[in-house]
Order: sequence, then C-alpha cells, then structure tokens
Amino acid sequence: MVELTSRGLLPGESSWPTGVKHLPLVIGPAQSLSAESMTSLLRDQRAWVLGQLTTHGAILLRGTPYREAAHFVDVMNALGLDYRAYPHLTDNYRRPVVEGVVNASSTEAPLPVPPHTEQAFSSVRPGVLGFMCLQRAPQGGQTPLHDCVNAYRELTPATKEMLQGAFFCKVTDQMSEEAVRSNFNTLDRAEIDQICKKFDLEWSWNGGKLSFVTKGPCVVTHPMTGETAFSCFWTVPSIHYFFRNYHGVPGADRKMAMLCRVVPLSAFDFILRNCVPFFRRNYRYFLFKDGKRLDVSLEMHTELNAVIWKNTTVFEWQPGDILMIDNIKVGHSRMPFVPPRHVVASVCNYYDARERRVEAPASRSSPDTEKHSPDRSAYTA
Repeated sequence: MVELTSRGLLPGESSWPTGVKHLPLVIGPAQSLSAESMTSLLRDQRAWVLGQLTTHGAILLRGTPYREAAHFVDVMNALGLDYRAYPHLTDNYRRPVVEGVVNASSTEAPLPVPPHTEQAFSSVRPGVLGFMCLQRAPQGGQTPLHDCVNAYRELTPATKEMLQGAFFCKVTDQMSEEAVRSNFNTLDRAEIDQICKKFDLEWSWNGGKLSFVTKGPCVVTHPMTGETAFSCFWTVPSIHYFFRNYHGVPGADRKMAMLCRVVPLSAFDFILRNCVPFFRRNYRYFLFKDGKRLDVSLEMHTELNAVIWKNTTVFEWQPGDILMIDNIKVGHSRMPFVPPRHVVASVCNYYDARERRVEAPASRSSPDTEKHSPDRSAYTA
C-alpha cells in the first residue's frame, strides 16, 4: 500500500534566513501516483492529514500529480472540508475559478499583501484556508507563513494587555455591484441581509449601495488545542515596515520602497489612508475595546510587525503545490512579484471566534428597516 510521507522544508525550498523551521509540514506520496489515486489516498488518510494540520498549523502537499483547479476541489472534498462560497467581506473583486475557488488576491503585483489571518476583522471567519499554485511567478510571489501562537507569546505584556478583549474592526462603504456579487454570490437584498445577520455585521443600504462594519477578536483560543493566538490584521504600518526592511525583494515597488525609507511612519500612514484611493478604500480600520476606539501607538504597530516577521517562514512555490493552513494558528501574506503568477484560494470550515460554528448562509425574508445591528441572540458570551 502506498503511504504518505512527511518532512520539513529542504534547504533549497526555503528563502527566509531567520524564519521558523516547522512551517509548513511537507506531505507527499512515497511514489508517483495518478491524480485519482492520490486523492483516494488522501481520503483514506484524512484523519492523519487533518491531525497534522492541527498540530503543525500548515501542510504543503508537494510532489503530487495535481495541475488543475478541479484537482484542488477534489482534495478539499477528500479531506471533508466545507469550501462553500462564503463572503470574504471586502470591497475587492475576486474572480471565481470554479465553485468555492477564487483567485488568491487582487492586490497589485509590486505591493505585498501584509501578514494577516484571513478575515481577522470578522468574528465569523474561516478555520482553514487552502491555496493551490497553478503558475509560479518568475520572481517573488511567495506566500509567507507566520506562527500566530508563538508571535503572541513574544509580545510585551503591555501589548498583550491591549489586545486582550479588543476587536479589530473594518469599515466598508458603498460597495460596487461587482464586489457585492463577488462577496455574496447574489444581488438579492433579502439574501444579503440574511448573510449580514449570520456574520454579525452592522450594515446599511444607501441608494442601493451596501455598507457595513465588521469586527473580530484580536486574541483567540484554538478550540482543539487550547492555544492562545494573535489574530493578525493588516495595517498601513505593515506596508511601511515591509518596505523599510525588505525593500530589495524581487518585484517590489521601488518608488514605494524609497518613500518608506525617507518618510516617517506617522506621515506615511496619513498620506496613504487619506490620499491614495486604494488604501483609503481598503485600509479603513480601527481597534475597539470597552466601548471605545483604541489609540494604538505607532511603536506598538512596529512591535507587532517585528514579532510577526521574526516568526515567519517563506517557501518557494512549485506548480501543483497545495497549501492548507489552520487559520487560527498560522497567518499568511504575499510577497511582491514579477508577473505572471496564478495562485487560487478557498476559505473553508467557517467558525465563530467566540466558539460557535456557523453553517452556510440561508436565504430568508429581508428585515423591514434599512439600518441594522447584529442579532447576537444566537451567540454565546
């Protein structure tokens, strides 16, 4: 009988000199298999594979015969993952590839996607993420992984105290019709209202345009391991930190890198969030605790970024790779790159960070009012 083997990254597979060594665990077949046989093997060893995912936080299926997005769906089915199309709750359009699978990011190639856990700005979020590499970038385009559990351990007591009980909130205003369809897979207002209820949003309609505020806890407890993890969120200081420290990576925006090296963080944060349309639209966030917004110092932002990158590893994609991430224990990002690159993604097994599993959104009648606060009766304290 063919078995699955596991190992760490080999020296030539990692491109990060100081990163953590345990991410990801590489899993592959002991011998060459057809796609059908490989999927059958994963199905037979599902419990072991998912156990490794929980233990290590990320697994990389490598050396497989997979080359198409349809194979990615087969793997998720074999592992019993719920990859139904849930809203990603951002004003970005993500082109669907096959049902439940979208292009990984719409952020322009010269910019990084800062470190984050997926949908950290929402209490209802995916427990598992999946990525598949269909085409590796000629340069750059890696998907860094960081250990959220260890990162939290290494934060200073003052920062831990600030994050405990705090929520990361994001404002999305006047979504385009394309973004609404991409998020909710429908333009029917009654269905969208029901989904907003399920996801604990505060939302409103204005002239047919949808706006909402999401919020998610900054510190979470893993429901299976009991580990405490920092639920990492992206910020403008994350962009500034990246370009000041890693401005020489392939494909990086040289003008942005120069700007970050000469402009103080306070000025950079103001410029991007108020003057650049992309950042003005997508980086409207704040921290909320005890009924009020928190004033997070730029020094604390710098500490968070330093701890995250200290606990990061970067591996080189290979065509056909499938990466599965425990979205509680491990966060991810994306390096700048030289096009073309094609990585697809899926969000799976949604759960409530306050420890309630949420099933697929159901369609019901629309509420009567145009402004809504979330119905919290279904949630535990």
